[in-house]
This record gives sequence, C-alpha cells and structure tokens, in this order.
Amino acid sequence: MASSLSRLAHVAWIGAMLLLIAALLLAGPSLSSPLSATFLASAGLVVALLGLLLLKQIYRNASEDGRYAIKFLVSGFGVAFAYDLFLSSQTLLLRGIESVTWQASGLVTALTVSLFAVAARRNPQWSLNLFVSRHVVFY
Repeated sequence: MASSLSRLAHVAWIGAMLLLIAALLLAGPSLSSPLSATFLASAGLVVALLGLLLLKQIYRNASEDGRYAIKFLVSGFGVAFAYDLFLSSQTLLLRGIESVTWQASGLVTALTVSLFAVAARRNPQWSLNLFVSRHVVFY
C-alpha cells in the first residue's frame, strides 16, 4: 500500500512538472497569449489539487504521535495550496488574475511562515545545526 502510494505520488508530481514545462515551451518567448495563460492556470490548478491530496494522505497515514508533530506543517502547506487552488481557479474563471488576489498572496505566504515556525519549534529534532559567522551576518 505504502509503496504504491509513493509510486503514485511520484508519477503525479513528475506529470505535473512535465505539464508545466510543456506549457512554458508552448508559450514561447511571450507568455501573453491567452492559450498559454489558460494552460499555465490549468497546470497551477492541477499542482494545487495534487498538493492538497498528498497532504491529506500524509496526515491520514501518520501515526498519532506523527500527527502531533506535523499538524502545523501540514496546515501551513494546506493553506498555501488552498490559496493557490483559489488563485488558479479564479484565473481560469475570470480569464485573468485580479490584482487584489495577486497582492493578497504575499499576505497568505507570510501567514504560512508563522505556521512553519510553530512546526519547527515543536519539533527540535528538525534542527539543522546551522552556524553563520558574525562577519557574514554583519555584511
């Protein structure tokens, strides 16, 4: 079960990335054509849906202790993927990105960073043991 789910996840992500690369290649030098914009929005919609689906599977298949450890991490990625789903679907429906929706994506990203910080704080074994010298920090 786990190996088939892992294989399906890899196929889904590779397929979504190939779809995005194909969209960029078909668009050519200008990304202003309506066909390429629709194709890119569709690819974004597929990636957001796959991301939400994979997050659900990760959370459901985690043990009880594992769920406690990844709750805020999954919530942060879930908020980011849900907003991407909203943005991509609105782009497809309205045939363009509204400026207010695009500007709000920065706020959503900033809010998800706080969820990632809580997840990292709750799990000290995720530490990277990173050291930056004072000289580098100063400059």
